[in-house]
Order: sequence, then structure tokens, then C-alpha cells
Amino acid sequence: MLHHLSRAKQLESSLEDPLSRRAQQLYERNELKLVKTIAMSVTSLLLSLAAIWTAVAERALLLALSSALSLLLVVLALVLNALPVPLVVALALNSGASLALSLALRRQQTSASLRFEPEVVFKRNI
Repeated sequence: MLHHLSRAKQLESSLEDPLSRRAQQLYERNELKLVKTIAMSVTSLLLSLAAIWTAVAERALLLALSSALSLLLVVLALVLNALPVPLVVALALNSGASLALSLALRRQQTSASLRFEPEVVFKRNI
């Protein structure tokens, strides 16, 4: 009787072991996915804030609204943990592109204000 009981326990533990390993692997995979999502969301959040800041400074309201929408979606993703990783990556890329456009607009306006105009200089000297 004792032999059957120990044999039953041994079978039970051998069945639970692969299941518990599989459960542990799934847990670790989901945990890693969550960390990646949070990291991309925080990156997207920072890029969106920078894009909004520069777009508002350059009075590019449409660009600022686009960045604000990305920011809102990222905040919802963080709060609800509902957006899949590829969508969060797309939002981060959108925020980065908005920031690049804002900075390019700033550079263009700065270079336009520093452009040398000989007619104006000539008229001032006369």
C-alpha cells in the first residue's frame, strides 16, 4: 500500500513538473513583453512631449495635435495595458517623426531669419 502511495505521488509530481515549467516559461515571456511595452510607451511618451513642446514653440498646431493624440494613446496604453507592442512601437515612431518635423521646421525658420539679403543691406547703407 505504501509502495502504491509513493508511486502515485511520484507520478503526480512528474506530471506537474512539465506543467509548472511551462507555466513559468509563459509567465516569464509575458513579463518580458510587459517590460518591453512599458519601455516603448515611456519612450513614446517622452518623444510626444518633446514633439508637442517644439511644435507649439514653432506654432505648428497640426503637428502639436498629432503629437498630443499619440501622447493620449500612449497614456491609455500604460493605464489600461491594452495596446499591443507593434502599435506602441508605431506610436513611438510617429512621435519621433513629429519631433523630427518640428525640429526641421525650427531649423528652416532659423536659417530663413539668418539669410543674407544684399538688397536690404545695400538700401540701409545708402
